[in-house]
Amino acid sequence: MKSRSHAREGHHLADLRLLSKMHDAGWSLVALEWEREVEVSGVPEEPPGSGRLGRNPFGLRIASDCRHLEDDPLEMQTLKFLAEMIVQDISFTSMATP
Repeated sequence: MKSRSHAREGHHLADLRLLSKMHDAGWSLVALEWEREVEVSGVPEEPPGSGRLGRNPFGLRIASDCRHLEDDPLEMQTLKFLAEMIVQDISFTSMATP
């Protein structure tokens, strides 16, 4: 049985020699992450998805006052039904088939 091994090179540049050496040793490049410092204004910027746009969590809907979320009865019933099937140790495959 094979398992995956991971290594992170975080403190030096990934030059072509290193990439070639790792590839020849059987490694596959799965991520490359960049980071830099930027000047910011005094007002903190909201991260994407933190505003009013976006999807509602399953089981909730926008209330009639458009200011908060409330339970969606049909979706909550579905969540409770799925939770009960998990408690009964029914497989996810069986849950998904009609």
